[in-house]
Amino acid sequence: MDGSVNVFLGYGNGLFDTQKTSLFNREINVFFIVIGDFNKDMRRDLIFSYLDIRTGSPTAGLMFGYNDGTFDIPIPVPLEMNIYYLTRPAVGDFNNDGYLDLVAFTFFPSILNVYFGDGNGNFESYTISSSSIFTAYLAVVDFNDDGYQDVFCFQYFTDVQVFLNTRQCDNASAIFGTTTLTYG
Repeated sequence: MDGSVNVFLGYGNGLFDTQKTSLFNREINVFFIVIGDFNKDMRRDLIFSYLDIRTGSPTAGLMFGYNDGTFDIPIPVPLEMNIYYLTRPAVGDFNNDGYLDLVAFTFFPSILNVYFGDGNGNFESYTISSSSIFTAYLAVVDFNDDGYQDVFCFQYFTDVQVFLNTRQCDNASAIFGTTTLTYG
């Protein structure tokens, strides 16, 4: 990749405007991109992990969006994850503070983390679980209709785990109970 983000804004009739490009002048390989309004300005922002080809450094970045389909230059996001062995993060508001958070699973070591967002591009990490089971897919949904988002993990060839948010979340601590469903 040439270090650019390209957006085609739709007209709503199946046609699109010309390409809008945001550059940050790096040669990168992108591992994932998640979209959300991470600073509550009613514009879509991007969080992505990538490998900088020039330096060989894996990192994550946040690009705040503008109303015209372009994005600001990326700022580093201090996510404690091994991006080489990472499932695509899921976005939710786990502590009901109005700011979007992330949940991500890394391999080697196997850790499920929640990253609490503060609305300014900063994230605080909390480990939900660490185990030897490899999670393949993550989803966020309120399974028990209590108003708090829970985490669903599908694991390779073995189990489905649901981490129920026990409503004891804040930016210093989060408590998730777990339920494992085995199929076979």
